Amino acid sequence: MKYYADVNNDYLAKYLDSGILDQFTSSWFFYEKNEEFRLEELLDAEGNVFSFLWEYSDDSLLEKIDQWKRALKRNHIEFSSDVKIRHQDYLFSEKKVYLDIVKTDFKGADEAFNDFSAFNIARNLTQFIVDENMQIDDLNLSFLDVDDPSIRFTNCIKMTDSKWLRAIVLNGYHHRGDLIKVFIHKKDDRFLPEENQLKYEVFENIYVANSLCWK
Repeated sequence: MKYYADVNNDYLAKYLDSGILDQFTSSWFFYEKNEEFRLEELLDAEGNVFSFLWEYSDDSLLEKIDQWKRALKRNHIEFSSDVKIRHQDYLFSEKKVYLDIVKTDFKGADEAFNDFSAFNIARNLTQFIVDENMQIDDLNLSFLDVDDPSIRFTNCIKMTDSKWLRAIVLNGYHHRGDLIKVFIHKKDDRFLPEENQLKYEVFENIYVANSLCWK
């Protein structure tokens, strides 16, 4: 696994104006498909994970089945009955979007989602690393209530300024085959064991899923 810091904020500069850009930064983890990326081992802190997964409705299914399957069941992801899951529906360009948000500890998030990457359903996955006292029902989802996908994603990044939110985790890949985890966080927080500068040229060869940007 390789670690890089986007010292010049080249990635976030695409989404944030200069007035607030200096408040945030991003840390990048590149790893091979046969490596295991584990939040439980990486984050030496108390906390939980809010995992956001969405899918479009499926017109080929009966409406009741479609509503029951939603996003998690559609991707064969199941949790025990004591795990808190929040459901939210959106309508965009006449397409219904099912958003499922699940609260787990780091280990639970690893077990549920580590088999996925930006090559498949993790394109639709965003994770919030949150304070252990933050409850999923207290999460204000108004940052998603805009039609423009780019504004919606920018609103998501700005959420990092919240005291209860330590980082936003996105999924991506390098065209040579490496998988990527991108942590967006406050500039004063550290997520890397060492700080190697991410070169600007790498952006020509990567894909990062702005995964709350249904359109």
